[in-house]
Amino acid sequence: MFRRERFLLTLVSTLLAGLVCVGQSSAAGSCQPLQISFVSGTSLVPQYESICGLSLNLPAGGNYRVTGLDLGIISGTSRMNGIQANLLLNITPFSDSFEGGMRGIQIAGLTNILFGTQMTGIQIAGLVNAGSGTGLQLASLVNVGGGTQVQVALFNVSSKGTSGVQLGAVNLADAMTGAQCCGIYNSAEALSGIQIGLVNRTTNPYAGFSEPVRSMIGARNEPSTGLQLGMINLADAVTGVQCGLVNRAVAARGLQIGLFNIATDLYGVQIGALNIIEHSSVPFMPIVNMRF
Repeated sequence: MFRRERFLLTLVSTLLAGLVCVGQSSAAGSCQPLQISFVSGTSLVPQYESICGLSLNLPAGGNYRVTGLDLGIISGTSRMNGIQANLLLNITPFSDSFEGGMRGIQIAGLTNILFGTQMTGIQIAGLVNAGSGTGLQLASLVNVGGGTQVQVALFNVSSKGTSGVQLGAVNLADAMTGAQCCGIYNSAEALSGIQIGLVNRTTNPYAGFSEPVRSMIGARNEPSTGLQLGMINLADAVTGVQCGLVNRAVAARGLQIGLFNIATDLYGVQIGALNIIEHSSVPFMPIVNMRF
């Protein structure tokens, strides 16, 4: 009995202490449990207050910080932790006053947009997702992102330093570690991984720059590495395998397998009906050509 009474006393004391803390927090304006916004400047709680609970945007609103649920039609919140689901638009802008960003799930009928901030979680939109960070982007039309992500849309665009997967009709990446697949056109400035599509391309936009200029602007000098699998495979500099009807590489190390294989410089093997290595003592051979 003594243990039970002591447990009950401790529980009651803890609950009372929690209520006192909540009351003090509310009085100090640090975190409010409910927000109802009608238009900009017209809301139950001022915009600078933090919301820990439920924020309703009827039709539009947003506080600097929201932890919990953010629901309505249009929302703009600099720091969101939880679930943000609005009928039209979610915006998470950059803030100079504190760390911004999104952690959780963003759902919009039209668009999710992060300006200058990072997300960790999931973005789901009827048309467009724009943001960078770690997570999953699902949209019917366009995903724009960077970081560690999975992008699924008709058009996927990824910025430099991305690790992940792009699944769409057109996949574009500056520098990517992972996969671009199931598309009509895949393009990457530098790829470590795999491209699967109708047309696959890896580019080197600094190919014509001298080494001192490359160093000054921080340009990468390493080739793309991995596998290109498609009808037409194009590469400026690649280490790995090209497999398709037409394979074209400027500088390649590895293997080309296709109907037509063309390389300016090749350190490796070509297997196909027509094999061309421009800078070679044997520039043309059917079936098999090689240079080491």
